[in-house]
Amino acid sequence: MPRTRQELVRREVWAEVEDAHAETVARRETEDAFRAYQLGEVRILELLDADRMALRFRQRLTALQAEARRAESALERAIGF
Repeated sequence: MPRTRQELVRREVWAEVEDAHAETVARRETEDAFRAYQLGEVRILELLDADRMALRFRQRLTALQAEARRAESALERAIGF
């Protein structure tokens, strides 16, 4: 459990960095799939599948971020921040 406001901020920043990294990886994979499609290396269904998976990832990431922020808010209220 975080003991200081600084620790809460540090945890939030770290979570945002991890989220941004995961989003970057997902977008690069989608970009790679599109490039492979353009070069004729994959079929359209494979491209659409990669895009669908990236969308699901972004939706799940958004839901997890919202849950984390709600939990952080509850924690801050509980400890008086």
